[in-house]
Amino acid sequence: MRRAGWFLVAAVLFVASGCGAVPATSTSDASSTRTASPIPSVSPNAFLAPGDCTGSSRSLNSTPMMARGTSGITLPMPNGWSDQTSQVTGESVLLRLQAPATYGSDKTSLMLLGLAGHWIGSSGLASLGPQSSVNDCTVGGEGASFYRYQDSAGNDVYRLLILHCPSTKYPPLYAVVISSQGQIDDQAAADVRGILGSWNWGGKVCDFYNN
Repeated sequence: MRRAGWFLVAAVLFVASGCGAVPATSTSDASSTRTASPIPSVSPNAFLAPGDCTGSSRSLNSTPMMARGTSGITLPMPNGWSDQTSQVTGESVLLRLQAPATYGSDKTSLMLLGLAGHWIGSSGLASLGPQSSVNDCTVGGEGASFYRYQDSAGNDVYRLLILHCPSTKYPPLYAVVISSQGQIDDQAAADVRGILGSWNWGGKVCDFYNN
């Protein structure tokens, strides 16, 4: 597995909010054990797939949105979506986009989180209740890992972890949380893949994270 890959799997322990403690595993366990308990009664409409998390943004007709508190991370907001970042509290929330109601009753949302902490050497897997296996893909030219689960409100949730500049001393970790009430609408799914396919890190060079 890629070096960045086990960092992401290990970091899952710290990403989940409101979870009970789970036993820590060794580095070798974190890098080899990538499957959690089977996920029950969650929509099979998997729009993120191993090695395939992004799509084309050419049809989005979007507005560039810069994530707050970052060095220039920019994502496109598709036409009809709304920026609800100001309605969400918490320093870790960098961006929140909501799909239009015309897409259907799934009420899809995408939220970008900045996760503070020192990730190198962390170990363990999250316990979010039943969840899917952890799979790898690429977003913004960086290695990413994602898994799917059902939250306490019954929403289908994808959590995508992206480690930026993984070869640096203090690589920053980001999470993208895609939530829907039941099966995600096909148009919302295509828009989310387009958003991830247009990820722009901005002008900050990786050398910054070695300091």
